[in-house]
Amino acid sequence: MISRFFTFICAALLLASCNSNSNEIDLVPLDLMKHGAPFTIMAPDSIAVEEEDNLISKDLVIKYGKEYDVLLQIQDAMDADFSRLRKSQEDLVSEGKYFSKIVQSDDKGFIFENKVDSTYINYGFRYMVLQNDKEYIFQSGLYGNYDLESVERMYQAVQQ
Repeated sequence: MISRFFTFICAALLLASCNSNSNEIDLVPLDLMKHGAPFTIMAPDSIAVEEEDNLISKDLVIKYGKEYDVLLQIQDAMDADFSRLRKSQEDLVSEGKYFSKIVQSDDKGFIFENKVDSTYINYGFRYMVLQNDKEYIFQSGLYGNYDLESVERMYQAVQQ
């Protein structure tokens, strides 16, 4: 009886010590040049990149399960004014029904919070690059539910 109890306790401790945190995936450099984007970002190894051509943009969906989901929109730049691009992205996000606040901001982007109610909070990001008459807008995937830690990790992974 005691040995079964001891075995059970050891097994429970072993399972508890296993880290199941989805944010612990290893990231490696991913060259996006063959997809039309002159960038290398950090992404999970062997990740799939799907290309979607829309009327006004080319989208790259860079997704690995629920742990990593980045969308890169590539479109012709309206002008060379980065402040206009940034403001348009901030306005787009802040006009969302559940937008709560900008959590973190730097020169090229920001992380924001969407709050449906006190129990459902979701985070997202925008990171923008204006280069060679193109706008490159990195953002969190459109259909996921991301915690702040996941979004911070994806945001850092795309920074140039």
